Amino acid sequence: MDDDSPYRSASSLTATCPRCRGSIAGAGDNTQLVCPTGCGEWYALDTLATAVELARAKLDDMAGWPWGHAPCPICRRPMQVRIREEVRFDHCETHGVWLDAGEYRRFVEAFRGR
Repeated sequence: MDDDSPYRSASSLTATCPRCRGSIAGAGDNTQLVCPTGCGEWYALDTLATAVELARAKLDDMAGWPWGHAPCPICRRPMQVRIREEVRFDHCETHGVWLDAGEYRRFVEAFRGR
């Protein structure tokens, strides 16, 4: 990876939880970031089994209720709020997906078998 990659190492990664605005920490190789206060988890696009499906899928967009559009933990640009089979998630088309606490299993199931 080049030196400009946001996933290059735990010591150089600075990421902020889109919910509580606290620092979030990497789990292993930083392809997953976890908010220590339990807000949720960040998954890098290139590590999601659903990444190809996300790119091809017609996703419903919705208003950023109740928080407004959350900033991407990596680039800080507003993420799109998406919904698929009643699973609401925040999606940065460049970097990844933010799932609120407890949504990972439902997220994977919503994209399974499509």
